[in-house]
Amino acid sequence: MARTLRDAPAVLRESGEVQFGSFRGGLPRMDFGPIPRGRLWQATHAKRWIYCAVADDSVFAACAVVSLGYAATAIVFALDRATGTMLVDKSALGPGPVASFSDGGVGARRGQFKLGRTRADLGDSGMVVDIAGDGDGSLPTHFFVEAEADGPPPISAVVPIEGGYANATEKRVRRASGEIVAGGKRFVLDGAVLALDHTSGFLARHTAWRWALALGQTDRGTLFAMNLVEGFVGEAECGVWIGDELHAVGEGRFEYRAEDPSQDWHVTTTCGAVDLRFRPAAVHSEDKDMLIVRSKFVQPVGAWEGTVRVAGETHVISGVPGVTEHQDVLW
Repeated sequence: MARTLRDAPAVLRESGEVQFGSFRGGLPRMDFGPIPRGRLWQATHAKRWIYCAVADDSVFAACAVVSLGYAATAIVFALDRATGTMLVDKSALGPGPVASFSDGGVGARRGQFKLGRTRADLGDSGMVVDIAGDGDGSLPTHFFVEAEADGPPPISAVVPIEGGYANATEKRVRRASGEIVAGGKRFVLDGAVLALDHTSGFLARHTAWRWALALGQTDRGTLFAMNLVEGFVGEAECGVWIGDELHAVGEGRFEYRAEDPSQDWHVTTTCGAVDLRFRPAAVHSEDKDMLIVRSKFVQPVGAWEGTVRVAGETHVISGVPGVTEHQDVLW
């Protein structure tokens, strides 16, 4: 049975209650109102991020800006799809103030990161990333991506968090244009698809999930995008887009070799709608142990193939770019 999405609420908190649920459409300002915890607890449990990825036949490029409250990080990478080569793969870590976020509600969210030679400006209108070349001989990196104003409806979720308080997330997909410059190569985006992930909440000290993103088209040339997660927010944020239609699906299930994530992944959903294989071309990974923060993070970049069955139709997926992810963090 197909999962039904409610219309997104006008406010996140109404009559003293957080509006929990799985929604069609963008969320209002991600403001939970008064939190029944002390200021220190809020300061150490508040997390926020924006992830932006763009893909076409030639390139897959992504950037994330993450605030832990007391610290902030940015991740930037770009894959040359023809050669399977990572043209740039960098991360930067700094104190909390190097990341900033603004939230004007639906279609008006933005995150920025400024530290040393790294600058990132991500939002609903697109992304701009600049990394100057280093003395070690690395080349400058520049992403300039503009998102179309119109597109299919986002999928959004607001969920209670065990060990935390609540989390709000919005995933949107848009056609996009622009250019990616990385590793001495320049790509003018052609038929590109852009994905945006806005997430904000008061999370548990230990948080873990697996995630999948696909951006491309079906065998019939129709827009196809997918957002799946296992753990964390769970089924509430899981959906696929076929053309201008958003279809809610069950929670993701991920089979892969944890000891070697560069091998194929098999990803399905509890509802049976999705049955896809993911073939990594390269892997972005980070292992951090900074006493109060410990994380294991892998995000392979590659291509999807298989079938997606929604609304009584079967769609064949082949060579669609995207990522998978395993994240396990103590923050």
